Amino acid sequence: MRARRCGKVVAIVSLAVLGFGCGKKKDSAKSGGSIAPRILLAGSSSALADNPESVTSAGQTTAASLKSLKYYVQSVQICKDIQTQGSGYSGATGCILIYSNPDATDEAYQNYDISTAMADTSEDHWIDFMSATSRAKLTAAPATLTSDNTGDYYYGLINFIKAIKINAEYKDASGTTRFYTKTPAASEIITDTPDQVGKRQHLTFTTTDPRVGPSSEMTVMNNNGGSIFHFLNPLKITDEDITAATGFKVDFVFNPENYSGASGELGTVSGGCTDGIAPGICGSYDIPMGKLAPVPHKDGEIVKKEIYLVSNFGANQDLRIELYFNDTDSTKAIMGVDRSIVIKSGASASNDMGTPYLYRHSRVPVREPSATNAPAHPARSR
Repeated sequence: MRARRCGKVVAIVSLAVLGFGCGKKKDSAKSGGSIAPRILLAGSSSALADNPESVTSAGQTTAASLKSLKYYVQSVQICKDIQTQGSGYSGATGCILIYSNPDATDEAYQNYDISTAMADTSEDHWIDFMSATSRAKLTAAPATLTSDNTGDYYYGLINFIKAIKINAEYKDASGTTRFYTKTPAASEIITDTPDQVGKRQHLTFTTTDPRVGPSSEMTVMNNNGGSIFHFLNPLKITDEDITAATGFKVDFVFNPENYSGASGELGTVSGGCTDGIAPGICGSYDIPMGKLAPVPHKDGEIVKKEIYLVSNFGANQDLRIELYFNDTDSTKAIMGVDRSIVIKSGASASNDMGTPYLYRHSRVPVREPSATNAPAHPARSR
C-alpha cells in the first residue's frame, strides 16, 4: 500500500504550527482549530461457544495476550482525493499532514529490514499500539488548521516502515495458549533479494520452537506499509470551523482481539513442510501490516460501532465485522470498518488475516414511496 507522495518528503520536527497541502497556498491564510491522529483500542463484545475438549492447532491474539505491537509510523494524512490502484494508491491531492516522524524518511523505509529494526530501540521511533503512553506520541503536537484547509476530506492515510515488532501469545478457541512470538537467533534471519521498495528479510525458525513459552518480541517484515480508507461521508472543515477554532481527531481504531493468528502442529510433528516461519512444526504466523480503521470527527463528538458476526465464514471460522459511525450522523454513514477472522473449536489454521482488507462499501439510495407504489391499504390509527 506504498504510495508516491505529492511533492517532496517533508520532515517536520514540530506539528504545533502546520498546514500542509498539495495545492497552491493562499497569501493570507487565517489560522484556527487543530487536528490530530489517535490510536484507539476497541474491544469486541462478540462471544462464541467453544468445546474445551477439542484440540486445535490454531491460535489468535486476545486483548490480554497481545502484549505489544510496535509500528514505526512515518506519517498520517487526510486527503480530499486520491488515485487508487487496487489496494494502494499512486497519488493524493488536497492533503493535510497531521503527523510526521522526521526520522522515518523514504531512505529509512527502503533500508529497514528485520535486523535493522531489531537493533533500533529508540522510543522516538516506535509507537506501541498496546501502550497508552506510546500512543500519546501521535497527539502530542496537533496540526494547526488554516483557511487553506477548508473542504471535504474523503480519505485517511497512515504510512509506516515495513518491519513490525510484536510480543504475543496465541490462544485457541478454548483459551489455551498454543503458540508464542519468539526473538530469532541471528542465524534464523534470512536475507532475501531486495525488491523495488528496498531490503527484504524473513524468519525461518530452525532451533526456536514457537510452542514453548514465554513469549518475547519478534520482528517480522511485510511487503509494504500503510493503510488507506475511503469515508462514506467526508470530514468537512469549514470557514466557520476555522473561525471557531474547532478541534478535530482522526481515530485509527484498532482491535487487538483476533488481530493476529498462528498455527502449527501440536504434539508429535510429522514434518515434511518446507515453508512457513517454523517449517519444523509446519508453523506460521499471520500478522496484518496495519488493520486500522480511521474515523474522523470533531472534538466532543462520539464515535460508536455496530458489531456483526458472520457464522461459518470458513472451516471452523466466523467473521466479525465492526462498522464505525459518528453518533451525530442520523444516517450512520460508515466512517471505519474492521473485520477479523474468529477461529472456533477445531480450527487447524487461522487462515489469511489479510482477508479483512478485501472489502468495498458504498451508499445505497433509499427510494421514497410514490403514488404508484404506495400501500394499497393505508395504516389505521388505534
